[in-house]
Amino acid sequence: MRWSTVWSVGQMALVSGTLLACDDGDERTDDWAGEPIEAGNPTHAEDSGSGHTSGSEPTSAPDAGHAGSTGTSSGDGGALESDAGPTQSDAGQSQSDASTADGGAADASVDAGGVATDGGAAASDGGIRDTDGGDAAVCEVDTSYAPELDPQKLTTVIDNPYWPLVVGTRWVFEGGGEYVEVTVTDMQKQILGVPVVVVRDTVRDGAADAAIVEDTYDWYAQDDQGNVWYMGEDTKEYENGDVVSTEGSWEAGVDGAQPGIVMYAQLPAVGEPYRQEYLACEAEDFAELSSTSESVSVPFGDYEDCIKTREYTPLEPGVNEFKYYCAGVGLVLEEDQETGERVELTDMTPP
Repeated sequence: MRWSTVWSVGQMALVSGTLLACDDGDERTDDWAGEPIEAGNPTHAEDSGSGHTSGSEPTSAPDAGHAGSTGTSSGDGGALESDAGPTQSDAGQSQSDASTADGGAADASVDAGGVATDGGAAASDGGIRDTDGGDAAVCEVDTSYAPELDPQKLTTVIDNPYWPLVVGTRWVFEGGGEYVEVTVTDMQKQILGVPVVVVRDTVRDGAADAAIVEDTYDWYAQDDQGNVWYMGEDTKEYENGDVVSTEGSWEAGVDGAQPGIVMYAQLPAVGEPYRQEYLACEAEDFAELSSTSESVSVPFGDYEDCIKTREYTPLEPGVNEFKYYCAGVGLVLEEDQETGERVELTDMTPP
């Protein structure tokens, strides 16, 4: 996916001194995509409207420096149904110890408004390696990371100011020889009993009229504190019109995959790592906040008071990416930490 890049290390990965096979997956059909839902009619897990409404009191606030904010709104709607998601590779079940990204164990308790997380999206003790300066890929199964989502407290209304996902919104990014188009669709799907927003992300080779080289469907939901959860992705890479890889695909609840938080309502402490996704050997993106007061200029506009994150993965040490998010817009810039190469927002179309 473009907004939370998944890096891979091929077929094998090191786990506790042994090699763990990581299948890159077979081609799957897109039978999970059901009938379109009407734009402007977001859904909740239950028809009773159990999600929060604007100005409602939060049920609880996250620990570990991630207290959620209030005031996000939710719409009514029935539960969505869809076909089962893609089957993922077997990432193994062995567990090993590892150091945290900053050299110590991160607090493993986050309660994001009823989204009880025994380890939450905050970085837990297992399976974490910072990627500055290292060369060897690390893939360590972290069974301690197991967030528990309450479907009654998640919604398809995603109005986090740094990650607003309104049906019909479209962003275009260009740079690094790529033309990237991101669209919030009206497709419907459920994951772990949670209705999710389906975002399509296409990558073309340099121009809007070029062939698609990567086509991804990302799945998101927002809890009643305003935290945006990343629930999985279905990604395909193409060569000459043929699917050549589905590596990096995952779905929460399938083969041990776990959701992560892609954007907090209450920003975490600077430098504190948190998981954005988790499927051992396949999808292990981390992020940490770098700054909350960035000025950013891209072809689409100039922005102030943006946040900057560093995103990385133990699956590809040494690869670090800065991302800049601006209130009311979302992602506006990706920047390679080593090369300085930029992928910039060039166009945005509201719904």
